[in-house]
Amino acid sequence: NYKAVHHLQGNSTDSTVYGNDGTNTAVAWEQQNNSVGLTANGTTTNISIGSDASIDDITDGGFCASFIINPIAGQENSAGRIFSSQSAGIGWFTLIEEQGGFYKLIFYQEFSTTDGKWQTTGLVIPNGELSFIQIIYNNDSVNNNPIFVINGVKYTVGSGITETTTPVGTRLTDASVTKYIGNNSAGTNTFNGFIDETKLSDKIRPSSEAITSYNAEKSDTD
Repeated sequence: NYKAVHHLQGNSTDSTVYGNDGTNTAVAWEQQNNSVGLTANGTTTNISIGSDASIDDITDGGFCASFIINPIAGQENSAGRIFSSQSAGIGWFTLIEEQGGFYKLIFYQEFSTTDGKWQTTGLVIPNGELSFIQIIYNNDSVNNNPIFVINGVKYTVGSGITETTTPVGTRLTDASVTKYIGNNSAGTNTFNGFIDETKLSDKIRPSSEAITSYNAEKSDTD
């Protein structure tokens, strides 16, 4: 089910059979606790993982994105992207929005008439600490909403997530769009801080699995 898994242990090699290896720009590697990962500089870093069919339109029918981050102040334009499969108004992406030393998690899916945007209601991601995050979403219906699991806590619309805009129309294909870790295609939303264990699955994975994975990952990095 996993279509791209980047452990970021000093390289951006994809550990799945699909070969979505990264091309690195301004990348550095750092160990935090027991985990080595990417350190993004907030200005120029990105890892391009291409546009293979295995990760094109991955939000169709349900998908899961997961990652570990440790953001620090200075997200480019106050919005550091973690995953981005978006260009010229098509695709999807996830980012953190910086506000006073804490962060909201935001997820976008581009649609033909009105894009869907969901964000945590509160500033739930701390500055300078590891956060373990999973996003679950299926774009098959405009009535579907994402689920976020952040540090073992499940968030849904009405219970920790705000649907800022409700999608209208049909999703716009990202088949021609290059996917990035740590930035957008324009290079204007560079993440600042630590990113590790980025994973993309073309299946909806239960939130209970994310909570179990959080406990295991946290144990590994403590």
